[in-house]
Amino acid sequence: MKWPAAVPTLAVLILAFAMPAAAEEALEFSADATSDGARFALADMAAVSRNNALDFWFAEADFNGDDRLDVLAFAMDSYFCGSGGCSPRLYVASKKGWKEINFYGLGRPANWSLLDATDHGYRRVVYREGDTDYLFGFTGEYYDDMD
Repeated sequence: MKWPAAVPTLAVLILAFAMPAAAEEALEFSADATSDGARFALADMAAVSRNNALDFWFAEADFNGDDRLDVLAFAMDSYFCGSGGCSPRLYVASKKGWKEINFYGLGRPANWSLLDATDHGYRRVVYREGDTDYLFGFTGEYYDDMD
């Protein structure tokens, strides 16, 4: 039997739409810094900014697949924020304690998600502002905008 020319194209389209999209984990932000990671991040950001009364928000998730909760933190303070938003800080958990990984991006503590895709062992991060998605990847040394 001879198939019409459109059948292979249709099969490719069906497969493309049937394949699952990359998994995405929305980050839930809180101001209740009771975990070890959140307390460490808050203390570090307070020391750096010399402000012990920060408006502090954080989300915990495993950024690097080691089954430890890492912390993406925001402090609503002029030291960390400007006209384009606030710069988050990423604190990665290890057996030895916490390590800050520079995160070059701006936003606010909402609409951040982790993707399954990784760069150098760390999950990609997406920030949504209105109709725009900002994708961040790990360079091996820091997170930066992938655009």
